[in-house]
Amino acid sequence: MKAKLIAVAADWCPDALMAAGAVAVSYGAWMVYAPAGWIIGGLFGIAAGVLGSRR
Repeated sequence: MKAKLIAVAADWCPDALMAAGAVAVSYGAWMVYAPAGWIIGGLFGIAAGVLGSRR
């Protein structure tokens, strides 16, 4: 059970880090200029959708 949990966590870790990075970049852009945060967030969403559809 523990090994399976570790394997699942290891599988999701890169995705979680990429999502957290996308949120951080979007928030940073929003702090500079509010509409830029929404635009960057939308671009990350589109990129995630494209990459997800290729799997």
